[in-house]
Formats: sequence, C-alpha cells, structure tokens
Amino acid sequence: MGRLFELIVCGGFLGLALESWVARLSGRGGRGSRGPRRATRGAAPAPRPQAAAPRSPADLTLVRCAACGTHVPQSRTIAAGGARYCSECCAGGAAEQAGTARAGERAG
Repeated sequence: MGRLFELIVCGGFLGLALESWVARLSGRGGRGSRGPRRATRGAAPAPRPQAAAPRSPADLTLVRCAACGTHVPQSRTIAAGGARYCSECCAGGAAEQAGTARAGERAG
C-alpha cells in the first residue's frame, strides 16, 4: 500500500511539472510561472526608446591635426595660430617648434 501511495504522489508531482513546462513553452505562464508574460492580442505595444538627437555637421566633419596628421571631429579640435590640433600636446609642440624655428631664423 505504501508503494502505491509513493507512485501516486510522484505521478502528481510529475504531472504538475509537465503542466508548468508546457505552459511556459506556450507563453501562458501557468502555476508558479516566474518568467515574463507575453503581450496578449490587442494590447498596446511597449513604447520604443527615443532616438538620440541628430548631431550637427560640425560633429561629423573630420579635420586633420596640423602637427601629427590624426583625423579628429572638428568639435574636438583645438584652434591655435590659424591651425587645428587634436590635443593640447600637439598644439603646444607646434608652438614650441615655431618658436625654435623663428629663433633659428634670427640667429642665422
């Protein structure tokens, strides 16, 4: 008699597990479903995320650095002495080179 009871209990648990598994696969949820429920017919769709604001043409235009030749967006360049540079390092290096070139012209 005890063996029959064990078989009935195991069969019941197996039936519940099978029912839950089939319900999850079909998207209905079922008893104890932890997964997200699918949208039903006629329900409003989820709102889409807003697109980023369009960039200005200055953000998209690439400019060549006068010192190292790297192409960078125009909005990120540093203007110095009528030229555009990718960084303060290049702008400072170009100013130093211009200063030493001018000093060499004066000496020679």
